[in-house]
Amino acid sequence: MFFTLVACLFAANIAVTHGQETVTPPMGPDGRTGPVTPFDPVAVKPLPALPSVQAATFTPMSVAKSAPLSVGTAQGPPNAPAAYSEPTRTLHFKSSIGGLTQPYRLGTDSTGNLYVSDITDNKVFSYDVNGAMRGSYGSGIAGSAAGDIKNPEGSVVVGSTLYVVDYGNNRIDTFDLPSGAADYFGTGVVNNPFGIALGTDGNLYVVDNGNSRIVKFTTAGTVLGAFGSTGSGSGQFQNPSGIAFDSFGFLYVTDSGNDRVQKFDQSGTFIRIWGSTYFNHPDGITVDRANTVYVVDRLNDRVARFDVQGTYLGVYSAPQPASAAYLSGNFITPGDIVALNATNVQPDVWVSDLSTGYVSRFETVIHSNSQQLPAEHRQQWHRGRQWCFQLCIRRCV
Repeated sequence: MFFTLVACLFAANIAVTHGQETVTPPMGPDGRTGPVTPFDPVAVKPLPALPSVQAATFTPMSVAKSAPLSVGTAQGPPNAPAAYSEPTRTLHFKSSIGGLTQPYRLGTDSTGNLYVSDITDNKVFSYDVNGAMRGSYGSGIAGSAAGDIKNPEGSVVVGSTLYVVDYGNNRIDTFDLPSGAADYFGTGVVNNPFGIALGTDGNLYVVDNGNSRIVKFTTAGTVLGAFGSTGSGSGQFQNPSGIAFDSFGFLYVTDSGNDRVQKFDQSGTFIRIWGSTYFNHPDGITVDRANTVYVVDRLNDRVARFDVQGTYLGVYSAPQPASAAYLSGNFITPGDIVALNATNVQPDVWVSDLSTGYVSRFETVIHSNSQQLPAEHRQQWHRGRQWCFQLCIRRCV
C-alpha cells in the first residue's frame, strides 16, 4: 500500500508538471500558426436513406500536370528542407506479372500481406511481403451480385474479413478470407466511395466521394454517422479520395478537388489543413508506425512526406521518362500508398503506379529530428494520464 501511494503521488507530480506546459496553438490552413475554426460534426446517428444513384463508369483522369520537379531537389513549402535522402526501393513487380492488369488502391493486413485493387480486372489480388501472389478475391465480373466488384477502390482487413470499396456498385463488399464467401453493405448510403480505413475505435471510415463526406460504419455494416459537406471551407470537401489514421486515432483525408489534406479526430471535429499551395490532386495517403504521413501527389508524379502537423519532410521521387521509371523508382502517375505497420515486418511502404503498372516497395525514412507533438496529440496524452491517476487514487483509498 505504501509503494502504491508513493506511485500515486509521483504520477500526480508528473501530471501537474505537464499541466504547466505551454501549448503551441495548432496550425491553421496551409501550415500557418493560429486559431482553428472548429468543425461541427454530424451527430453520430443512423443516416437517412439517400436517393438512388446510377452506377458510375470509371474514367481515367486527364488533368494538366504542374511544372515538374528538379531531380534530386526537394521542392515544397517555404519550410521544406534544402535536400533529402532518397529512400531505397527494395522490391517491385509489374502488372503483367502475378495476375494484375491495372493496380490502383492498396491495403495490408496485420501480418504484412498486401492487397491490390485491380480496376481493370475487377478483382483484389493478395501478395505476401516479398511480392509473391497468394490469391485473389472477386468474380472478375463487373456485375452487382455478391462477389462481383465494379471498379474496386480501397480495401482493409479486419480479423478474417476483407472489406473492399466497390466504387461502381456504390457499396462495401466483404469477403471471408478463409472461405471466400462474399456479401456487401452500404447500398443507398454511399455514392461513388473511394478510400476506407479502420479507426482505433474499431469502426470503419469510408470516403463517400459523391456526397463529399466521411461515413462511419461498424464492421457489421451498421451506419453510425457521417461528417463533411461539399465546399472549400474547413471540414468541407471537393472529391475526397484517400483516408488514413495515425497511432493516436486522428484521421487524415486527401481533399483532392481542393488540393489539400485535412485532419480530424474520430468524432469528425476539424483540426487542421495543409498543402493547398503544394499539391496537384493528392490521392492515396498512409501513416507509418512512426506517425509520418505519406501523400500521393498524383499529378506532380511524387509521394510527399509530412509530420502530423503538416510540416514538409521531403519527397520520394521526381518525374522521369516512362522508360526509366521502373529502374529509378520514380513515378509516372502514382495512385496509392500503404504503410506496412505489422510488427513482424520491416516498416516499409508500398506504392502503385497507374501508368507503368508497377507496385513498388520502399524503405521508410526515419527522421531523427522529430518535432514536438502538436497540441491535439499532447492533450489526448494528458487525458490518458489523468485517467490512470484517478484509477490509481481509487485503488489507494
